[in-house]
Amino acid sequence: METPPVIAEVLRARDQQLQARIQLLVSRYRQNWGDSLWRQAATLGGKPLIVALDFYTDCNFFLKFVLEKYVNCRVFSTENGLDMLVKVAVLRPALVISGLNVLHACPIAYEWILWNADQPEDIAIPVVIFTGASESRWAREAPTWARSVRVLSKSGDGHAIRAVVQELIGHS
Repeated sequence: METPPVIAEVLRARDQQLQARIQLLVSRYRQNWGDSLWRQAATLGGKPLIVALDFYTDCNFFLKFVLEKYVNCRVFSTENGLDMLVKVAVLRPALVISGLNVLHACPIAYEWILWNADQPEDIAIPVVIFTGASESRWAREAPTWARSVRVLSKSGDGHAIRAVVQELIGHS
């Protein structure tokens, strides 16, 4: 079913607004923090890059340890959605891992997740929602309809996240 022209125009305008807001964030980040993130991006080598977003540093540490050791990736962690958006825009990661609650705390990050989920599969960045939320919340709040999105419970072990990441980025 084709999207009606009026709705398509509204969606295009929404997409342009979101991209403009992200570019403003990137510009402000660069003004405040300098070029360190861009220098890090230049030294990544051939390893796939993952941006991990969670309120809890122990969760970010767990993801960084498991994925760097067992999947041979580089993981950039963050604890807020605005920083995640800047890292996604600058670093162009192969995958984004995010908690569900942290997305609700930053509406523009949640909006980006939904926007990204609507992109064609060859453009969308794969996303793993790594959450302690109940499965009933997954269906209501995570974009589970998208082929590029997986939802995974934090109550699992390192093997589960490792397997999902390897499936999505095709790297081991």
